Amino acid sequence: MSNAELSTPTHAGKWFEIPAPDLARSQAFFETVLQRRLRHEVMGPNTIAVFPYADGGASGCLHSGAGMLQPGQSGTLVYLDCNPSLDAALARVQAAGGSIASDKRALPPGMGFIAHIIDVAGNRVGLHALA
Repeated sequence: MSNAELSTPTHAGKWFEIPAPDLARSQAFFETVLQRRLRHEVMGPNTIAVFPYADGGASGCLHSGAGMLQPGQSGTLVYLDCNPSLDAALARVQAAGGSIASDKRALPPGMGFIAHIIDVAGNRVGLHALA
């Protein structure tokens, strides 16, 4: 493949799905922690709750229904944006029914901070913010 054939995408990731056997409970958890509304959609035998995104941006959903993977804490880890404050999002996790799996830690200078949580379905999910 020549350099002319290679392109750099705007976003490294485009879509993710977080298993949610009890979609209403998982949706309430993430709406509480992130302080953002998720959009409920039905696609045949599947019901999803879509995380908000700007036009052309990457997003994903909570997924319930046929073909849903089992919730888990190993494998690929998705990081959700929780700007403006990782500390504020972490402060809401336990009251919403989740737990903190790893405390806030700094990324290299200018890249922000991350932490891991366990959601109400038992998934390990990363949170990221610049502060």
